[in-house]
Amino acid sequence: MLFSTTFIRGRCTTRRLNRRCPISTGIAFHGTADPWADTEMIINGCRKIGILLYLTENANHSMETGDTLHDIFILHDIMDETAHWMDSPV
Repeated sequence: MLFSTTFIRGRCTTRRLNRRCPISTGIAFHGTADPWADTEMIINGCRKIGILLYLTENANHSMETGDTLHDIFILHDIMDETAHWMDSPV
């Protein structure tokens, strides 16, 4: 599954981009401003092997945007989604 994480007025929202995907065997988080990893390659690779991917706009490799409060919301969402994924039946 492919998701896009965006922030509106300090609130994190996650939007599903691809509804047709086999049961996820893993989870990944990627910032679209990551200079070390190409976003399109990440999207295609995760889609190919069925990894659940969350994209965060304007976040770097450390999932930071330069706005500390915004970064805390990002980290909260990552931890929440990870806990949800870990609790999901396989």
